[in-house]
Amino acid sequence: MTARRDIEATMTHLGWIFTFAGGILTVFCGIVCKYYIDQASKLKELIVEIRLSISDFENHRLKVSQAKALSNSPSDLKSKLELIPWYWYGLIRHLHLVRLPPKKKIYKAAKLLPRLAGGVHPFGDPQLRQAARSIAKEIKDLLA
Repeated sequence: MTARRDIEATMTHLGWIFTFAGGILTVFCGIVCKYYIDQASKLKELIVEIRLSISDFENHRLKVSQAKALSNSPSDLKSKLELIPWYWYGLIRHLHLVRLPPKKKIYKAAKLLPRLAGGVHPFGDPQLRQAARSIAKEIKDLLA
């Protein structure tokens, strides 16, 4: 009979330990998940800014400050994307916590952005501006 009580006491004690450890893990995962969701939100804001700048360029309303910001966008885009590990990115994306395009499309858009930045200046070469329009359309499609 005492062996049974010892086993019950041990099991009860283990239950409390597992409950406590589970609570700590839940809090830790909640903090980490919030951090990555915040990073994904910042990435989404940057994507929206890029798309707005491209829309302004297409409508001939792009300001010089926006053109300069557009030239810095590829490095910002890559750095924000690298802050989110692939497994968190996939989880955030597929659970629709933040609506994001696939990583490959973001990297491709980041490669195209420097070519776009060369042709967005209002007093630039007309041929460069025409090429920039087609690149802008492609980037908008990639970041949709």
